[in-house]
Amino acid sequence: YLHCGTLVQPVRVRLVNEGLNTLSGAQISYKTNNDAPVTEILPDLASGQTLDFEFATPLAITTNGEINLSVWSTVAGDMVFFNDT
Repeated sequence: YLHCGTLVQPVRVRLVNEGLNTLSGAQISYKTNNDAPVTEILPDLASGQTLDFEFATPLAITTNGEINLSVWSTVAGDMVFFNDT
């Protein structure tokens, strides 16, 4: 894909709380390549609930080439890390 100028794209993810308790105070982050991460606070998520989340800060693509996008969540006390990305 060849593009001149900045391309702005929303970053959307689908989250599922697979735990037994309501998830409160969690954060979700994304980063591309070696850029600084963008981190936002998630609303409370009840056990079993699914949330379609769109970051308030969109992804601004300013260069041509491959982009590696990573998205992950963090919450205090989470001992299961394999399902955070």
